[in-house]
Amino acid sequence: MEGFNRGGNSEVFLPNYKLGKTLGIGSFGKVKIAEHVLTGHKVAIKILNRRKIKNMEMEEKVRREIKILRLFMHPHIIRLYEVIETQTDIYVVMEYVKSDHLWC
Repeated sequence: MEGFNRGGNSEVFLPNYKLGKTLGIGSFGKVKIAEHVLTGHKVAIKILNRRKIKNMEMEEKVRREIKILRLFMHPHIIRLYEVIETQTDIYVVMEYVKSDHLWC
């Protein structure tokens, strides 16, 4: 796992997680693997840049996605654990599933 502060100021806002490598990059954010410091549980953290979301006029879509994910608890749907909002970013902490465990 990478240390905090690599490429950003996540240390201040995510003290409970050790960020690791980037799993994917999208239009207004990226997904990183992380480990919960106390439990060692692996999670995926989607880091969404507020400025990019606003510039692309996607605020409502992002809010709707988070609202819907909060409603679901099903074995075939990635689980949302928590959302951490800062002035510059939105961190969506989700269940981590290895890609060989995802089927169409």
